[in-house]
Formats: sequence, structure tokens, C-alpha cells
Amino acid sequence: MQPARRTSQWVKTVDVLSLIDGVVHVTTKTGMEYIYRGVSRRAIINLCLNDRMSLGFWVNTNCIAPERTSTVKLGRFSYV
Repeated sequence: MQPARRTSQWVKTVDVLSLIDGVVHVTTKTGMEYIYRGVSRRAIINLCLNDRMSLGFWVNTNCIAPERTSTVKLGRFSYV
């Protein structure tokens, strides 16, 4: 289950790595990559089913703000 591709000013992609464990991979337009663990499974399903939801809003609300999530910063990669 993966969210539909859509445009965003900040987020390039959100990929679901594990729905059961609530793990998502976020790539920003600047090339930064993050893995968030402990993301609400309900929020992930909602993102996958609602193709009009803002990716940036979703990441801020469900990955960055909640205390239950943990972050792994993967670094900056250049995209051609």
C-alpha cells in the first residue's frame, strides 16, 4: 500500500516501508531523507486512500509533531 504521487512544495515522496510497524520514508525536495517509526497506522491508511491530502501537512501532523514517533535522518542525496 503506497500513497498516490502528488505535488508538494516541501515533500517529494512518502513511501510506506511497514504499515504494521508504522514506518514511513520521507524524501524532501531538497534531497533530505528521513525514516519515521511509530507513525499512526490509521494516518498512513488515510494518506493512501485520500489522494488530495497535502503531503507536507501530513508529514508535519503525523511524523514530526507526535511524541510517539522516532526519526532517523538518512542525509542529503542529490537527484538528477
